[in-house]
Amino acid sequence: MIEFLVCEVLAFLTLLSEATWLHSLSFAGVIPNLSLIFCVTCGILTGQDRGGILGFSIGLMTDLLFRHVVGYYAAVYFLIAFASGYFYKDYHKSNLVLPIYLVILFDLSYGFLQYLILRFFARDLGLTYYIVHLILPETCYTAIVTSVFYPLGRALSRFLRFLDQKISTRKALA
Repeated sequence: MIEFLVCEVLAFLTLLSEATWLHSLSFAGVIPNLSLIFCVTCGILTGQDRGGILGFSIGLMTDLLFRHVVGYYAAVYFLIAFASGYFYKDYHKSNLVLPIYLVILFDLSYGFLQYLILRFFARDLGLTYYIVHLILPETCYTAIVTSVFYPLGRALSRFLRFLDQKISTRKALA
């Protein structure tokens, strides 16, 4: 339970950092997608159910705080976290290859979906420009940042599970 509550607070802090200070770290006009990193990390470390709920909640917070349409980001981040949660049991958590691979895959998919929704239907067909100047740089930047944030998330997850076990043990002894 503590792990879930801390993850919800971290989801809010992730959104807050994306909206405020993270823009000062922009590279080539793009910033890393911390929400996507959060969804992939939560999916891998907590499984499909909890990961999906956490992905849905960060997406819903994004919709409510920054967007006009409620539900789009909630659905996208839910699907990303839920799909990442597929690897919860069959994946050695200390390996960094799968989280980076999933972040690259989902960030490319996310970028193309954004292109279709935001640009294509607005009849702005500069796909090559969008890929070269936005999708690929953001994907690379997000993958690099994943190599830092995933191990931190894994360490925090282990610590929070240790605390949960300690609290459960104390309750059982009392």
